[in-house]
Amino acid sequence: MRKAALALLAGVLACAVFAGAGGCGQDVWHVFRPAAVAYLQNRTRLYDGGAPGFFFAPWCIYPLLLTAWLPARWAWAVVMTVNLGGISLACYAVSDEHTPRLARLLVLASMPTVALAVGGNIDGIMAGAVGLAWLAIRRRRAWLLGPALLVLSCKPINVALVALLYLRLAWAWTGKERLAVVAPTGAAVALSFPLFGLDWALRYAESLRVTPPLIEPQVSLWRAFAWAGWPVGWAYILALLAALVALMVILRAKRPDAGTLARLLALSLAFSPYVLDAHLVLVAPALVWLASKDRRWCWLWLATLAPIARLWLGNELAWLSLAYPLALLVAVCWQCWRDSTQVLLTPSQDVLYLRKVTFP
Repeated sequence: MRKAALALLAGVLACAVFAGAGGCGQDVWHVFRPAAVAYLQNRTRLYDGGAPGFFFAPWCIYPLLLTAWLPARWAWAVVMTVNLGGISLACYAVSDEHTPRLARLLVLASMPTVALAVGGNIDGIMAGAVGLAWLAIRRRRAWLLGPALLVLSCKPINVALVALLYLRLAWAWTGKERLAVVAPTGAAVALSFPLFGLDWALRYAESLRVTPPLIEPQVSLWRAFAWAGWPVGWAYILALLAALVALMVILRAKRPDAGTLARLLALSLAFSPYVLDAHLVLVAPALVWLASKDRRWCWLWLATLAPIARLWLGNELAWLSLAYPLALLVAVCWQCWRDSTQVLLTPSQDVLYLRKVTFP
């Protein structure tokens, strides 16, 4: 109870600080607020030109209505406070008694978090949903996993593999628990058709074709291929191969393992076809998990500083931001391999007993 009260107090103070700073995230001002106002005034059903830049699932508009009811700076303050709370929750979910506090502080002080504050998007909230779902999986709380998956469905492109992992692990639960897991998202999808029109999915696809997301801020792998003069299609082939590898990992998962979660998060962001700097807050649990194994992994935080190179080298090298998830991916795979070899090389008590009896 005391921790909850302290967290609430910290949230109120953070919100006041953000509002007092007088800033406003670009997405809050140019996307969330206009879309929410247009929807409230019945000027749009979404994906019809009336809410440009809104590429989320349609049910995401309802919590974003808050940005229309509050002054712009307070709307941004609330969004950023919940974002930071989400990142903190994601770090807490994979922490243990060996996790250094420095790792969690470094995540909050990283360049992806700064980019999130400037952009004002909801990727920190998505990270919080990843953490909440992980806690639900570990504690077998179907009533908690269902709402977490609903939040992940709002912006699924970089968390789809993680959501599949959660569904795979929850599949071993009882039928009633599985129903509780899929019910919130299933209800949202079912209600979306009468609320937003039977053709909203078609309108969404058409809006992506007519007004695709901006290319300039993207740090996806295909931009590195374009800069090097290589065929961009190979980047998408690599993304497909990475997805197939991830599916194999998911199918082999039998129990909750933070190393598997860390691998999927780093893999998703390293090879995703659509990545911005702010999206990289999603790999925060991977860094925290590594630091819980060996605090020297905290040095990987330096890879988050790669975007600073753009000040001298230009935005053509925006893809250098991928150094962070790629470094995490290599480190997580190496740490998982090291952990598995230690388990294999450590003799069990039964083996030691047999040796003692057989060879006196």
